[in-house]
Amino acid sequence: MSKIIKLDESIIRQVAAGEVVQRPASILKECLENSLDAGANAIEIDIEEGGVSLLRIKDNGEGITANELPLALQRHATSKIKSIDDLNSIHSYGFRGEALASISAVSRFEIESKHKDADIGAKIELFESDSTPDVYDCTCGYGTTITVKDLFYNVPARRRFLKSTRTEFSYLDEVIKKIALANFNVSFTVTNNGKRVRDFLAVEKGNEQERIEQVLGTEFSQNNMLVDNSENDYKISGWISKPYFSRGYSDMQYLFVNNRVVKDKAIAHAVKRAYSDVMQSGRFPAFVLFITIDPTVVDVNVHPSKEEIRFTDSKSISQFVYKSLKKITSQPLAASFIENTEFNINSILESNEFKPSKSEEKHDFSSSVILNDLTNEQQNAIASSIIIDNKTSVRQPLQSEQKIINNNDQQKSIKGIQHHPLGHAIGQLSGLFILAQNKSGLIIVDMHAAHERVIYEKMKTAYKNNGISSQLLLVPVKIKVECNILKRVKEIEEVYFQLGFSLSYSGDAVIIKSVPALLKKADVAALFSDVNIEISRYETSDSLTIATNNIIATMACHAAVRANDYLSLDQMNGLLREMEQTNAAEQCNHGRPTCKQLSLKELDSFFRRGT
Repeated sequence: MSKIIKLDESIIRQVAAGEVVQRPASILKECLENSLDAGANAIEIDIEEGGVSLLRIKDNGEGITANELPLALQRHATSKIKSIDDLNSIHSYGFRGEALASISAVSRFEIESKHKDADIGAKIELFESDSTPDVYDCTCGYGTTITVKDLFYNVPARRRFLKSTRTEFSYLDEVIKKIALANFNVSFTVTNNGKRVRDFLAVEKGNEQERIEQVLGTEFSQNNMLVDNSENDYKISGWISKPYFSRGYSDMQYLFVNNRVVKDKAIAHAVKRAYSDVMQSGRFPAFVLFITIDPTVVDVNVHPSKEEIRFTDSKSISQFVYKSLKKITSQPLAASFIENTEFNINSILESNEFKPSKSEEKHDFSSSVILNDLTNEQQNAIASSIIIDNKTSVRQPLQSEQKIINNNDQQKSIKGIQHHPLGHAIGQLSGLFILAQNKSGLIIVDMHAAHERVIYEKMKTAYKNNGISSQLLLVPVKIKVECNILKRVKEIEEVYFQLGFSLSYSGDAVIIKSVPALLKKADVAALFSDVNIEISRYETSDSLTIATNNIIATMACHAAVRANDYLSLDQMNGLLREMEQTNAAEQCNHGRPTCKQLSLKELDSFFRRGT
């Protein structure tokens, strides 16, 4: 058996470095965090060959004094903590004192720094992991510059595990994005192989969306919802994607706890739950979320890279996140749908920009405008109308012709649309879409998707209360089913009753006596079959309870209006009013959008009016 010996100091440093430095991105993360802790508000990053040949980080932070520079390169040397008690309330990014020592052990390392109170800077070069550093005077600006060359030159086995240059750069770029999202007031400039590839300008408080767009792109910045909620000692803020903006992977999810970028499975699951019935199965929401909590209830010292943390009460944190986001993803389609627009339809129609050109004046365009000239009494009646009840089916054909109105009547009708986010219907397109006019411009509504969401939310509410109301069938429907299905139906008959079905049995057949009232016009056999398929996926009563929303969604799809179901203007307006009062009405049960706003500005730009 070999004798116990004390390892050489150079080996110790390389073993320790293995815990901190996995690839160039690990180095970048540690150095950026040190720069931020030093108060930097401008950081420059130079990269060559994926950070393997060169990685340089230059900041304008507080800097390090010449006499402290050698100490900064030693293991367990830090300015962030002084005692064991400090570990229970960490406010800084870095605190272990391992980063610079580990990086210098596996690279050709240089550091130069000028403290804010110094007249001249100091520099150290380390080309051998066991060399004794000498400090030189140097001329440099205030702040610190760290240069890492030839990563793993002295540990070739580690270097073989690195990926391609492009892949390593993608890891570096992801680190930059995360740090940039957590520090809006700091500018980041990045050059890759001599070419500037990132230039994130610092943004002031209130203009964070500019940084969001810089980092995550225009699509996310235009399709997100603001998060801002506090409860007890917890606070959550940031942005989450609208349900119809989803991803195939969880690659656009950024979570920060006390401004530290972290990964937490429990919180990620809570976010996913908040989208449970508004996003397509298998898709992932995008988000940038900041959770602020008491530092004493979170342990950030559980992983070498500090990306994983531990909460003293993970369950309450997760529940807080879920409730905060669920309130947003399920809110009704409120007036904010159009409140933020900078346009007022009356002022625009009066402006020269929208007056007809000389060629247009030759024709009376007002005689071809199709609108519904409703009186105030009629509009109020429509606002309180119900789409489906025991007396009227929404699938009735168009009963009266739409009126051709003159320009004066059009102005009167315009005044009546000011108070409704979705305005008033002006027609139907191809039996698929409702066209409506609101104070911002044109609204296009997918009538099936919208109606499906309305019915779905009504049935969910009914189910949670006293069960979904039933409609007795004039002639019961008898359906033969397989033995295993019949057995399953009998086992959970109470569930069917809660869903609005009344059943009896005859041999190998199920006799359906009543169906959900909202589905009285549906194909009973097809409806019952689809519900059976949905229920059969869940074997226990617990999982069946969890799956209830999926079953109700299937039923809602059967009740919703279909393509080529032509509606009267009253029916269309009734649906619009229902949408405005329905939770999560901007998307259907499967996560597809239900409506699209086209502003007058967009229409004007497309048709090049006023140019």
